[in-house]
Amino acid sequence: MKRGTRDKAIAGIGTIWVMSLITTNAHPKLWQIAFFALGLYEVMQMTVRIARRHAYKERKRRYITVNKRNGRNLEEMQFGWKMKEVGM
Repeated sequence: MKRGTRDKAIAGIGTIWVMSLITTNAHPKLWQIAFFALGLYEVMQMTVRIARRHAYKERKRRYITVNKRNGRNLEEMQFGWKMKEVGM
């Protein structure tokens, strides 16, 4: 499943869940409910995209930090013998 489709599915499920929790004594018209649901869907979709972008940047930052640390550890590692210069 592509990323955009996954974001839309998550936003759709979230919208349905929130709409199922809402109850009122008023009797809103169907177009009012649909308008509210579409707005909620768009806001959730933007929120999911922002959250995914932030998580990606955080994973990338952590990956770079770990690679730098591994490189530094590899440079400092000694393999049990010292290098000797050979003279001619």
